[in-house]
Amino acid sequence: MAIKEKQVIAFDSYLSDIGAEFAAHAQAVHDNLTQAGCMVTLKEAKSGHVVSFTHKPTKKVVANLVARKGKSEIRIYADNYAGYLDAVKALPQSMLNAVKGSPNCSRLVDPTKCNGRCPLGYTMEIDATIYKKCRYGAFMFKLDEESLPHILTLLDSEVKGRDEK
Repeated sequence: MAIKEKQVIAFDSYLSDIGAEFAAHAQAVHDNLTQAGCMVTLKEAKSGHVVSFTHKPTKKVVANLVARKGKSEIRIYADNYAGYLDAVKALPQSMLNAVKGSPNCSRLVDPTKCNGRCPLGYTMEIDATIYKKCRYGAFMFKLDEESLPHILTLLDSEVKGRDEK
């Protein structure tokens, strides 16, 4: 039986999945998280490559870059969002709408409706309304000129929160 060799996929493979107008934004996220000490893993998916950034001390993923229809999106696993809720509330309306419109967390809404091993989502107040959002969709944003500075702020805050634990 032959041993399958592990193939290393370069970040350039992800960049080739997205339009040139998104490449600089994705590169900025990559540079930000690698400078913060995150490990980078690339995997192939149906819609292109997925880039995962893992916080070394906790060995948990901080964010994924996802290629969809030639565009770049980021999913932030905001485990420490309560520590930077002011930054969340200061997001542009388009990003707040993405949070508000994301799927609800079934475990938070009705614990009997979801697998008990599924990580809990986020409960947050935005514009005087309480939201209970799934951790896999709540902080999923398009990576563009408007969102990039806010995304970098959220990522810096998340990594800092993990480093302090």
